[in-house]
Formats: sequence, C-alpha cells, structure tokens
Amino acid sequence: MAEAALYYPYIHVRDPNWLKGTLLLFEEVQRMVPFPNVRGDLPQVAPFTRPHGGRRPLLTSTDLWSARATRAQKNLARKIEQAVAEDPTFAIRFGEAEAIRLRSDPFGFQIHQQKLHSDLRSALRCTNLSFKPTAEEPDDVSGEYVEVHPQVGQAVMSTLAVACATASNLDIVTDQTSERLHECLLQKNQDAVFDAYLGDEGDLPVPRSPDEHELFEVLLAFACDTSELDAQRLAEMGSDRAPIHLLKERLKEHAKSVGPMDPGPERKQKMEEEIYAILEKWEQDRANMSDFWSRFFGLGQIDNAANFAKSMVRRVGRGAVAGLGFGGAAVGAMAGLGIGLISHGLKTGAGLRTRASTSPYRYLTIMQQAGVAFRSDWRLSNPRRVGRAGAS
Repeated sequence: MAEAALYYPYIHVRDPNWLKGTLLLFEEVQRMVPFPNVRGDLPQVAPFTRPHGGRRPLLTSTDLWSARATRAQKNLARKIEQAVAEDPTFAIRFGEAEAIRLRSDPFGFQIHQQKLHSDLRSALRCTNLSFKPTAEEPDDVSGEYVEVHPQVGQAVMSTLAVACATASNLDIVTDQTSERLHECLLQKNQDAVFDAYLGDEGDLPVPRSPDEHELFEVLLAFACDTSELDAQRLAEMGSDRAPIHLLKERLKEHAKSVGPMDPGPERKQKMEEEIYAILEKWEQDRANMSDFWSRFFGLGQIDNAANFAKSMVRRVGRGAVAGLGFGGAAVGAMAGLGIGLISHGLKTGAGLRTRASTSPYRYLTIMQQAGVAFRSDWRLSNPRRVGRAGAS
C-alpha cells in the first residue's frame, strides 16, 4: 500500500484544498520539479513545503533522474523518432500548427526542459514536436519552457510520472484542473503510454471499478470542507497511519460494490450511494459511543440509578457529620453499589473503546477533530432518493 503520491502533471499545486484532501489519504505528496527550490507556489501551499514537528515536508520533490526515469525517457525518444521516420504525417498531426489550434488558453501545454533527459529534448526538437511558446509561463524567468502538442505533452509527462512512481512506490494523483488519468497511469503501465497518447485510438478501455482513492475523493466532494485544515494538523495526523489503513480497507469493499462501469452520471451516483452508506455507518458508531451511559447503568435505568447514588452520597455525608452513627450497612451497601457500577463501567467502557479503536470509520472522527467540517446537509443528499426523484 503506497503511503506517498506523485502529483501529475504540474509543478505547482493549483488548488490548496485539493492538496489538503490528498494529504488526508497519503503521508506526503511528491511533485516533478527540475530544481530543489521551487518558485511561484501559492501562499497557502508554501507551509506544506516546510518540515513540521521533526517530519519531512508534506509536499516534496520526486527523483526525476533515477535509472528507471532516465531509461524510460530514452525509450520514448526512440519511439518518437521512429514514428516520425515511418509516418510523414506524424509530425504534422502533433506539430506546432495543430498544438496552437488546440490551445484552451494562451499558454498551451508547456514543459520545463530541465525535467527532460537530453535524448528526449533532442528528439522533440529535431522532429519539430517542440517549439518556443508565444506566451511564456508566468514563472518562466529564464526561457526554459517549450510548448508541445497536448497529447505529446501527456505522453512525455506520463512516461516520466509512471517511471518515478514505479521507482519509488508512489500512487499517481492529479487535481481537478487536469484531465482524468488514463488507465496506463492508474496501472503504472510504462509500455502503454506511447500508444495511449500518440498511437491509434483503438478500442475503448475495459470498464473498471473505482479504487479506494477515487472513493475517498468522492467522500471529500460529497460531504467535507477542508478549508480549516493546516499543514501542522496534517503532519500530526500522519504520525499514526493505522486508522487510515482501516478506512482504506473498508473503502476497497465499498468500491467493489460499485462494480466496473464506464465514466458518467450513473457511475458517479453509485459511488455517492456507497459514500452515503459509509457516513451512515460512521454516524451509527458515534451514536453507540454516546449511548455509553445508558449501557453503563442498564437500559432505562440511568436516571433512577444516578439519583439513587446522589441521594446516598448526601445521606452518608449528613450522617457522618452529625455523628448519628448512620453508616454501617448503608455505607457498605453504597460501597457495594459503587464497586458494582465501576466494574460494570470498566467492562462496558473497555468494550466500547476497543470497538472505537478498531472501527474502520474512526479516521473520519480524527479528520473531524483535526478541522475537517462535515456538511450537515449530507443526510439530505441521499443519492438513492435524489436519483429516484429525477426519474420519469
């Protein structure tokens, strides 16, 4: 089970709340940066790049120059050169004119050249698949970025991401500003990257079940507000991974219930139904804990037992002060009651504490204590009811 995640495909985290949500699931997030000191982070992101309580930063850099990452880039360079040599239209389909036509903003898809091995930089330049941007990225202070066709960019960054993630046992994650991760990224399949982005379209991928990470993302979107979380609290939470491991295992079970489905509204609703079930189970767990005192005294006996105990305390106190000799058997009875109540309480409390500590939903309580706000209206958002209301 990976404890760290690789951020794809950007250098800068564009949504601080996305980062907080990801760090609820992973111990740290690594990113692909060409140099140690990253400039241009948002002020809300900067605290996550610093150590907290003796722990390494929650947002760190991955190793772009591992043997695996270097070899993967060299292999991609050869594939690009071969594709251009065998198909004269390849450089046209993925060249500058088509890249400009597909721009969704003035910057297009730009890559910092210092991320890339010299073989890959050369292959992109010599085949005219990389070119000087017409609008420089805001943090490009030395003209180090090149622009590429978005599919070329995805192939390059995916190749690098899969190699880095495989080398360091990382899961690959992205924020909502990125397109949905391709199957080759989710499966960390290095061989499939070129064909996925630059080869023939081929058949649609086989539908798959969501994993525990995707279900957790839906949980955050469905019911949570992470705006009050900060780096210090997240660092403290990361010291004990057992609760999140328990929740992940339960999320895996719920993910299997969704089953393999193509992306779309039906799949989303099925996942939200599972999240609703998880939140209901968590609420039941908390209700059982709050029911402790009624179980302590026995069903329906809490008020009578408590009043009797208070009365005995007052009477014993008055008798002792007045010197009336009130005590003996009564005090013995009170002591016996006290011992019985304490013994029962210890047993009941120990049982409830054991259940609470091993509950797969305990991590949700830890999240709440750390500052995650669970929206009070999640109970009104039952996906089954909403889905039925909209049916014709």
